[in-house]
Amino acid sequence: MLNTVQFLLQKVAAANRAYDEIDKNTGAGFNVFRISGIGSREVNICRVLRELLDPEGSHGRGALYLDLFNKIVLRMNIPYGDLCRANVVTEYIIAQDRRIDLYIQAGDYFIPIEVKIYAKDQKNQCRDYYPYARNSNLYYLTRYGSSPTEFSTNAEKACDEEAKNLTRIEEGYVEITNISFSEHILAWLTACLKQEETICVAPVRETLLQLMTVIRGFTNQLEDKRGMEIQQIITSSSENMRAAVDTARVINKCKYDMIVKLFEALEKELAPILTPRKISKDYIEQASTFYDQKNSTFPGISWIGNCEEKCFRIEINYRLYAGFYALRDGTLKGDEQLAKSYNMPDSDSYWCYLPRANENDSPNFKEPNTVFFNLFDEVFFNDFIHECVERIRLIFMLS
Repeated sequence: MLNTVQFLLQKVAAANRAYDEIDKNTGAGFNVFRISGIGSREVNICRVLRELLDPEGSHGRGALYLDLFNKIVLRMNIPYGDLCRANVVTEYIIAQDRRIDLYIQAGDYFIPIEVKIYAKDQKNQCRDYYPYARNSNLYYLTRYGSSPTEFSTNAEKACDEEAKNLTRIEEGYVEITNISFSEHILAWLTACLKQEETICVAPVRETLLQLMTVIRGFTNQLEDKRGMEIQQIITSSSENMRAAVDTARVINKCKYDMIVKLFEALEKELAPILTPRKISKDYIEQASTFYDQKNSTFPGISWIGNCEEKCFRIEINYRLYAGFYALRDGTLKGDEQLAKSYNMPDSDSYWCYLPRANENDSPNFKEPNTVFFNLFDEVFFNDFIHECVERIRLIFMLS
């Protein structure tokens, strides 16, 4: 069986190298969404979606994309004439300066869309947004189509007097429609891409392709051709399929071990630099369930100083970052002023990515990127730890 597993991994690795070479030669790896770091941020993604949905958008395709969105994602019977005159807004301001991510007004239809990629629900959020829906549900767009939490829907008091109680049925709410990037948005973009009006306009076509690549990235999907070839390799024999299943069973353990190895190395290398009153480590426990759920369990390690109320922490959300925190009521709270007092490189924030204060250079532990894979190379791992330590020296203004 070991030889079969090795053979299978070699075949998949060869296929990946071939597609990587194609991407390099064709420039397919050049993605402005990924390079600029806006590909997984709700506000930026919403601006791109708004531009595509707007009948007056710079794409010049009129209501074509909004009509497809209506049919594929919303699944509503909005007259085409209303769609042609529709108004699409991002960050629509409501009571108490709350903002709906996307808001579509088409004739008598008022459609609020709340977008969550990595951000957590806010108190009363969905309950406060729902009254702004007319002839429509509130749409809740996430990576995989999950439901909002009761923290967002059933809080005791909403900020708008007209807010209604949301009726829960099994896993969802009857006034909320769950939609996903992984299924609905990719299906919509695929349909947009197939339109003759899109094919003949290179800037629009290439932008759609790049957006789809980014969405596949944060929803853990391979590109179609690459995925199909790997699938063919796996299903080409019963031995390959068995080897693939056996491999899948240990993948999360391999990734868990890397988290533990990373924090152990950082703790060891930072010992001469950080001299706290005590160290609080939760990475072993938190990493044990990190890959059992979609959201992060935030494994990390904290160096607590002489003052009980503040500490320095390294943590994994999806990526690795470090910063200063205030300890209040036994919980960690970000403290921007505290961070500024320690001269953090980014004065507008209390944390930064490791190792280079750049999101794209940080390993993604939930949706593995190139940096994450490279951690399994011992030379790269050691260099990575060294860079992290140097970044932390900079944070503390040490030489």
